[in-house]
Amino acid sequence: MNNALNDAFGPMDPSSCDFFLIVSMIGALVMIMSLVYGIMKYSENKSILIIALSILQPFVLYFQNRLLYNMCIGSIN
Repeated sequence: MNNALNDAFGPMDPSSCDFFLIVSMIGALVMIMSLVYGIMKYSENKSILIIALSILQPFVLYFQNRLLYNMCIGSIN
């Protein structure tokens, strides 16, 4: 029973930190794509608020996963 709990809730392999790095890269890519799309559509709407709001969520995704990646790497070392 103790081994099962240790396997389920114990320390993970250092390579599992790569998940946060990959999701962070995806967030950065989506943020850049949203920025480019917002700049292209700015001429139609003339609303900077729409651009800012469309970039906000991918930025939070990027920042949160970058922070989690650094915490994961820091906890292993």
